[in-house]
Amino acid sequence: MASSATTALRKTANALSAEGELLNLYAELKDVLRAFETYLKAIEVTVKSTKNWMDRKGEDTAVHDLLSRIGEVDMEIIEVERRYNDQFRLFAKLWKGILAEKKDLNAKIATLKKAKANTDAARKKIVKADDKEKLDKSKQGLEEAIQQEAEAQKAVDQKLLETQQDKHLTFRQGYTSLYTATMTRLKELVEHQDKIRVMINQFPRVVDRKDDGSFTFAPFEEAGTDKPLWCQGEEFHKELTQANSKYEKAIQQLRDEHTAKLHKLTQEQELNDQQRHMSFTTETRDVIKRHQQAVAEMEANHAAQLEAARRQLDSMTEQYEQAVHSATVAKADLLKQIEKTNKDLLERIAEESRLEEELENKRRDVIVRSVHHAEESVKRVVNTAEIVPATVCLDRAADIKRCAAILKPLLNSDANEFTLEDAVFDLSAAVTDTILSGVGACRCSRAENGNELIPLLRGLEPKVLAVLASKGLRPKALGAAEEEAEAPPPPVVEPPKPAEPSDKPPMFRALYDHAAKVQQGFNLVGFRKGDVVRVIKKRDDGWSKVQNGSEEGWAPTSYLSAEPVAPEPEPAKPQPAAAAAVSAPVNSATAFADLDAHVDAIMAFVKAMIVRDKQLMALQNVAAGDLTSKLSVAQQALQDTRARFEELKKTSEATDRDRYLEVNQKLLTLARKMVDHYVEVVNRAEGIRTILYDTKGSQSDDEFNMRHSSWLKSLSDSVDAIAEGCPMLTESTRSVVTKKGKYEELQVATRNISASVAQLVALTKTKQMGKGKGEEDQKGLITNGDSAISTSHEFLAAGREVQDLLLANILMENFERLTENEAKRLVMATQVNVLKLEKDLDAEREKLGRLRRLNYEDRRT
Repeated sequence: MASSATTALRKTANALSAEGELLNLYAELKDVLRAFETYLKAIEVTVKSTKNWMDRKGEDTAVHDLLSRIGEVDMEIIEVERRYNDQFRLFAKLWKGILAEKKDLNAKIATLKKAKANTDAARKKIVKADDKEKLDKSKQGLEEAIQQEAEAQKAVDQKLLETQQDKHLTFRQGYTSLYTATMTRLKELVEHQDKIRVMINQFPRVVDRKDDGSFTFAPFEEAGTDKPLWCQGEEFHKELTQANSKYEKAIQQLRDEHTAKLHKLTQEQELNDQQRHMSFTTETRDVIKRHQQAVAEMEANHAAQLEAARRQLDSMTEQYEQAVHSATVAKADLLKQIEKTNKDLLERIAEESRLEEELENKRRDVIVRSVHHAEESVKRVVNTAEIVPATVCLDRAADIKRCAAILKPLLNSDANEFTLEDAVFDLSAAVTDTILSGVGACRCSRAENGNELIPLLRGLEPKVLAVLASKGLRPKALGAAEEEAEAPPPPVVEPPKPAEPSDKPPMFRALYDHAAKVQQGFNLVGFRKGDVVRVIKKRDDGWSKVQNGSEEGWAPTSYLSAEPVAPEPEPAKPQPAAAAAVSAPVNSATAFADLDAHVDAIMAFVKAMIVRDKQLMALQNVAAGDLTSKLSVAQQALQDTRARFEELKKTSEATDRDRYLEVNQKLLTLARKMVDHYVEVVNRAEGIRTILYDTKGSQSDDEFNMRHSSWLKSLSDSVDAIAEGCPMLTESTRSVVTKKGKYEELQVATRNISASVAQLVALTKTKQMGKGKGEEDQKGLITNGDSAISTSHEFLAAGREVQDLLLANILMENFERLTENEAKRLVMATQVNVLKLEKDLDAEREKLGRLRRLNYEDRRT
């Protein structure tokens, strides 16, 4: 019943304007009334059936009594429901009156339509009138038709207003009556249900059965159901009213008692005051007189102090106004200074970006030229491979020993001056050739300690000078060797310079103990409080990568000091003595023995270097075999990076808005384009490598790797740079897109990959691939490599655009509401940050310059 009535009532709001729907609604309301009446009759039949069953069954007295009383309550509930149904029937009849009003309104609307049709017909008659009499008659008829139409329109408007007013009044009365009946019904239903609750709580349990067939009853042990709190409102209100009445009575009683006591105390006080006044009248007059004098003096003093305070207030007000004016002027100057600083910062950032771009272009040009020269040098070495500098160095060292053996007896005899001079010249030439060939061997060798031969070669000159000095002779052919061996100049005393920024990570002091363990797959390094450890990397999530001695792992950043500590000073290295400086003359035999031992050391080192070159050549052959797996790893890394960029692009489309959406979409589109070019570069390089191996012929692995060593090394470096740089490129791009910075990491990853690919492209241009697939792969690699490098520049420019957008949001911060002290503190903090950033920038530039010089020297070697 309740759900059907609710459904019917909801349709009333949508059925006010359609007569057909009103008829349907009225029919549905009558159906609800009939259904509810049927429901009540069914309940009444059920109650009677239960009573008849109980009479026939002959239940015990407790059950009979419970069911009888519940049946009586159910019959009372049925009466309540019928009264509510009668009220609902009256509510349904309201819609019949609404239907009648609707019909009257429709009749007047039909009259209005007819009047409008008459007006239109009268206008047509005027148009068709062909003489003045018909025209006048037609105009009179049109005026009457217009008047009738206006009256019909007025009647419709009036009827519409009356209909709507009656409708609102009817709705208000009908729903008010229905609401009152509903609330009465609910209250009576709750009361009847509470009666049933009391009956159920009083219903006993069966304890035993007697001999006569009856039962023994007793209350249930568990407590019965309490009356719900939401239906105890009237009881609570009644109790609250009684408590409030008692409280007011108690308060009134206390007030009466307090008033009586106060009245009594007042009378006693008046009596005492009267007696005291009569006793001390004279004394009181004297006191009053002295009081008046004291008041006069106090008023005079107060007036004087008030005047002084007013003058002081005026002075302070004037000082305050001056201070406010000065602060306002200072604030305006400070705002101008901040604006100028922001402008200078933007100009500096733009200039820095331009210089970085120019530096990168120059670096790329230098790399291309160096690679070209290296390739030419490799070609010359391959073409003249019959002469190995290390072998020449061994031969020339043997010549030194031979020349020394010839010179030694000549120095100890009265030999001819020309013969002695020829012997000295041969020794000097052998030393010069040894130094030159040794330097060439160092440059051609791949041994890790090849440069250690240079100090040994430099040591030849003092040994030879010592041999000649024992007899007062001078060499004539060591100048060229001295220049080629790059002997250091004599030490020059210079003023102390400030310490250059160290390339090593900074040192920090541990503030607490930290235990070493493995947590969630990460190694946590251990240290004690007070230990000085090296911080390799700091992350934004509160963790730092730390090196403590030989151990390396992660530790909380809060466990370390806020400022780095200065490393312990290293002991000063002794300065090398001048090449030409020779101590006091030594014995000839000792000088020859030292020279012979030094030449043996050089020969032993050169032989070890030749062995190491052979080992490295074998390793290069192995590395060339591992290049296939590196290519596969690089291809997989590029595929993963491309998939990650697609995910970032979809996320940006869903989350970013306005300008951020535009720049992020541009950045990710260029990233995808750049990765596609790199994929094509790797595929083309793999094709070229396959063709080169197919054309190997009868060449050995050493000869093949030596011939293509530069290109294979460049290919290996490129795939390594791609495999290692793709994760960093992906992470830094994600951080830039999500407004978390890391644009510097984005630059490093992009430029490392593009630099290695640029080197590979430059070396690929020097290859002679011939017609067919090789030429196609060569052109494809060069084209895609150049496109990848060009796209990487556009990609970095788009990343810079994202950073500039973030920086613009920071620089547009409003400082107008800052107080003077807050503005001063902000200026000082900003200046400190700018100085720190400039210092870090200078250090990073110095580090970058060193790395680039080392990289250039390694590639040139």
